[in-house]
Amino acid sequence: MKTLKNNELMMVRDLLTRLNGVPSIKLAYASAKTIVKINNELRDLETMQAPDEDFRAFQTVLEEVKKKWARKRKNGEPATKIDRIGNQSVEVYDIPEEDMKSYQDEAEDLELQFKTVIDTQKVKEKNYLDIQNEPSKVQFHTVESADIKHLIENKLLTGPQFLATAFLLKKPVIKMNMIPEDVSQADMMALVEYFDL
Repeated sequence: MKTLKNNELMMVRDLLTRLNGVPSIKLAYASAKTIVKINNELRDLETMQAPDEDFRAFQTVLEEVKKKWARKRKNGEPATKIDRIGNQSVEVYDIPEEDMKSYQDEAEDLELQFKTVIDTQKVKEKNYLDIQNEPSKVQFHTVESADIKHLIENKLLTGPQFLATAFLLKKPVIKMNMIPEDVSQADMMALVEYFDL
């Protein structure tokens, strides 16, 4: 089995939720226990990059600068617009072109004042990204193949449930005759990627 990385934990956790209501106490228990372990690890990883009080203070002041230079609606509130950052749409303050230079100057001054705080946050975020690519240390709660044999033989697992189950096998050896007929092409590709068939 391919070693899971920390950045794949959320995907596996989401897969394991497919096992809710599966007719096997051992499998349902293993899934529930593993989901809790993954959630704990994800929470700990997120804590690594969480902004400290000083960085949150910088963000608050920067937010006020953006509001100051943004167009105002009729009610006096700062106007926003949808902008593209990479491949995502995000809501940003609508700063008029004629005020952009003034806003940027004030924001740059602010960044200079908070340089140490910003640099510390950048290090935290880099460390977080680095650890995302490391092998996960989460110990999954596993089941024996014999414990799920009746589910496979009686075709009681859907394709998506089988994919989730594969991550919980003590010996992750998948045989082609074990795979349900309704396994999607995407799930089949995941099986090939993570397991020896």
